[in-house]
Amino acid sequence: LDADEQEHAPRLAQAQEAWFSLSSLGERLRGVSSVAQERHSHLAAEQGPTRPGRDPDELDREAAELREQEVVLGERLEAARAQLAGSVRHRERAEADLAGAERRLAAQARAEAARAERLARLRAQVGAARSRLASAQEEAGRLAQALEQAQARAERAHQEYTEFQDMSAGREDDRSGLVWQHEQAAAGLAQAAARVAELRAAERRASAERAALVARKEALEEGIRALQQGAEVSATLLADPARSGEVLGAVADLLTVADGAQEAITAALGAAADAVAVAGLDAAVAILRQLKADEAGSTALVIAGESAGAGPAARPDITYPAGVMPALDLVKAPEELSAALAGLLAGVVVADDLDQAAALVGAYPALRMVTRDGDLLGANWAQGGAARPPSVLAMRSAAEQAATALAVAGSACQDAAAELAEAAAGEERAQQEVARVLALMQEADAAAATISGQLGRLAGAARAAQEEATRLAAAIGSAREKCERDQAALTELSESLVAAEAGEPPARPGHGTGGEAEGQPGRAAQAEGEQGQPGRKALAEDEQGQPDRAAMARQAAAAREAETEARLEVRTAEERLRAIAGRADALTAAAASERRAAQAAIERQRQRQRQAVVARAVAQGAQLALQRLEESVAVAAAQRQAAEQAREGRAEALKEVRAQVRELATELDRVVDSAHGAEIARSEQRMRLEQIATRAVEEFGVDVTALVAEYGPDVPIPPPGDAAGGAAAPPEAGAVPPERQAAPPEGQAAPPEIGAAEATGPDGRQIATGERGAPGRYVRAEQERRAATAQRQLNQLGKVNPLALEEFAALEERHAFLATQLEDLKKTRRDLLTVVKEVDDRVQQVFAAAFEDTAREFELIFGRLFPGGEGRLVLTEPDDMLATGIDFEARPPGKKVKRLSLLSGGERSLTAIAFLVAIFKARPSPFYVLDEVEAALDDTNLQRLLQIFEELRDTSQLIIVTHQKRTMEVADALYGITMQGDGVSSVVSQRLREPERA
Repeated sequence: LDADEQEHAPRLAQAQEAWFSLSSLGERLRGVSSVAQERHSHLAAEQGPTRPGRDPDELDREAAELREQEVVLGERLEAARAQLAGSVRHRERAEADLAGAERRLAAQARAEAARAERLARLRAQVGAARSRLASAQEEAGRLAQALEQAQARAERAHQEYTEFQDMSAGREDDRSGLVWQHEQAAAGLAQAAARVAELRAAERRASAERAALVARKEALEEGIRALQQGAEVSATLLADPARSGEVLGAVADLLTVADGAQEAITAALGAAADAVAVAGLDAAVAILRQLKADEAGSTALVIAGESAGAGPAARPDITYPAGVMPALDLVKAPEELSAALAGLLAGVVVADDLDQAAALVGAYPALRMVTRDGDLLGANWAQGGAARPPSVLAMRSAAEQAATALAVAGSACQDAAAELAEAAAGEERAQQEVARVLALMQEADAAAATISGQLGRLAGAARAAQEEATRLAAAIGSAREKCERDQAALTELSESLVAAEAGEPPARPGHGTGGEAEGQPGRAAQAEGEQGQPGRKALAEDEQGQPDRAAMARQAAAAREAETEARLEVRTAEERLRAIAGRADALTAAAASERRAAQAAIERQRQRQRQAVVARAVAQGAQLALQRLEESVAVAAAQRQAAEQAREGRAEALKEVRAQVRELATELDRVVDSAHGAEIARSEQRMRLEQIATRAVEEFGVDVTALVAEYGPDVPIPPPGDAAGGAAAPPEAGAVPPERQAAPPEGQAAPPEIGAAEATGPDGRQIATGERGAPGRYVRAEQERRAATAQRQLNQLGKVNPLALEEFAALEERHAFLATQLEDLKKTRRDLLTVVKEVDDRVQQVFAAAFEDTAREFELIFGRLFPGGEGRLVLTEPDDMLATGIDFEARPPGKKVKRLSLLSGGERSLTAIAFLVAIFKARPSPFYVLDEVEAALDDTNLQRLLQIFEELRDTSQLIIVTHQKRTMEVADALYGITMQGDGVSSVVSQRLREPERA
């Protein structure tokens, strides 16, 4: 099928390509035919009449006529230009005569105006000089009055300063005494704090030492118990109440060993050091017989009594060197155990080291030597070395020493705690004393500061008054000098004015009559008119000659009119000449253009006829080609359809075959994978069987055949202690001794009883088939679970840490210290929260009271500033006074607005002033500074505000920066800044009224 498809694919492609090519060619031919037909229709259509144009001969005639008109207009333009030149000359002569007459009249008028202006200026200067003189005299009087007031204030301030200075003379000695007391109290507080810190460090060291000793004692006791409990049989005997009369106790508990000899006695006693002391031989025999009958193990017993069979005692004839003594001399035991101890330590001598022991053994082979480090040495036997476990005797001695040291440390801790409490009380008393002296010093400093401030204020007031008096004296001198200068200037200006009014101005430096006459004929004529009256005669003659000036004006106007008409005539001739200039050439060019356009139209008509013939031939040829092409397209479409049908049949068959191939391939892969998995499983089972067989041979020495025969899955598992077997099942079979079995974890079911067998039920679950004590079948899953449980429990136990108690004690002490610190922090936090709450409550209380007072005053002040209006303050969050804001609600009379943003500028300013004044009223202050608060107010509102200021003056001082005249009028004193002629600013003050005195 694939080969057939590849063979027929080129034929199908060829058929499709032929069909597409023929179809494309047909579309192209149809387009060519359509275009050719449209072009033939367009070219064959009749053309409308050509655009009518003018006759070229007529255009030539009009051009000749225009050239004749240009010649006539040129001659007329030359005549008009000549007439215009004559009119201009006539107008210039008339205007020159008129201008000369006007200049003469203007000179006479300026002379009269200059004289009047000089007289007016002199009169104004005289008036200004008189005003300056009066002002200077008034200023001098005011300055003299201010000088007297300043001198009086300076004298009063000096007297008050002297009185306060006398009052504060004795306060320095009192403060010196308080400073000495504060230094003494601070020194005592430093000593007490140092003592407390020292005792607190000592108490911490004692506590740490006590905790370490407690941990060491408990660790040693736990180690002794662990060593004693290591021998299960001995522990059982000691704990059995039935044998309380036979068993005396552990040998290690009954012996008292000298310091430093614990290791030596332990080595000399050997197993007896960990043995149990019994009352006699009969008791020992009974205990051994019972242990054997119960198969409970073995133990070592020390038989007490006088007939204990003591061995050879230490030889008294031997002189031991220094540091060597018999072992019996280092041990103390109860009376009933003395004979047994003498038998155990007979012939045992304690030496300092191995060299000394070797020398004594060489000299006396019958002796047994033991070093203080625990090394045994005899003539035929030795034992010792390093890394020995701690002995019970050594650990007990260490525990007793730790207990003694613990008692001493406890007493030291109690003493340190008592001393620390006493020192802390002393430190607190020292702190109270320092606080008391410091409070006294602060009171003294506050009083001294008050007096010092009062003295400074009085000194400043006296100095300011003196400086003001000095400044006023200098200002009075300057005012008097200014008065004298103004008086002299007034006298001089008065003389000049009298002379000017009399007609004879006095000569001034740089302004003589000769200077005015030179180059100024008008001023000379004015002077002559004032002296001998010839100027007035000339003026009368000018007035008689006025008709001549009018005639000259009329002549000049007529000349200007004639000039204007001549200019219009010239301009008209130029415009007409410019209008027809070039038209003749344009008409000639237009005639030539019309002739060329007619020739081009004839040529275009001929070309259209030729193109129409060609278009008709193309359309006919395209129609013929389309007829033949349609036949070819039909044949190509049939061939393509047949090829496509054959291809679809082959594709369906190929699709079915490929589906069968995929199904068979999937089945083959599944079979191969199954066979491969089975082979891998068989290989794994073989490897596991080989590993089990190898392990059985290597670890247990059992062949595979014997292992299957004895422990196979078909062999029942014997229960522990079976009478038939006489022995417990091996560990591999799952049998664990009862005393070795660990209790199951809490919440977990206990493992099945040993020996209980399980079998597989019908549903595949394991079911028990045996009873306790009867053989059962081996179930591997159950035994693996038991083994995993035991291993997990063993891992949970972990390793033994002998220092765990010491670490626990240290951690417990650290925990106690941190718990104490945490409790202190919690207490401090509670105290701080209490303080914060008190502060918040106080802030809320103060703010609520202040808000209520301010809101009440605001309503009153707003009603006075806006008669008939309403205003109030509203809290944004009344329930939370610490986070609330304040809203202003203002309703001036005649308005419904409530928000400040809807008010005018003056209303907002007055509302803000009402709020400030409400605060002033609710919480008065000694003085206030207001900077142009009334700048936006009109007279009515300003008067209301000034009335409120008058009320504030009763309790406070007001300093107001203002430009309002009415505000200045109600003030007691005015202060201003001015700049004199030298450019230096100075302060000017004026007291309007004297302050009222009590």
